[in-house]
Amino acid sequence: MELETDEAKTAQMEQQATSQAFEQASGPQVVYRTIHQTVYVKPEHSDRNRWVALLLCLVGGTLGLHRFYVGKVGSGIFYLLTGGVFLFGAVADFFCILLGSFRDRQGLPLR
Repeated sequence: MELETDEAKTAQMEQQATSQAFEQASGPQVVYRTIHQTVYVKPEHSDRNRWVALLLCLVGGTLGLHRFYVGKVGSGIFYLLTGGVFLFGAVADFFCILLGSFRDRQGLPLR
């Protein structure tokens, strides 16, 4: 029994010495846990309506109104100055909007 208690005391003293040395070397240990996580989800569709863009293209396609509507301001100004790229671009955009392949500024399809 005496041998077991000596071994137990020795093991306990070694453990205390090790933990004290660890605390002195690394300082107090604090763990912070957060439950919040930021998740970025790309929307499936644009917030712009396809039928509104189609109507704007039909009425003012040569002025680039449909391009201003979906946020493509640069190409909207280009359409405004060139008459919808001489009407061919406005007609092409009309069919793209009608078939659902026209995209907004972020590359999302119109809803």
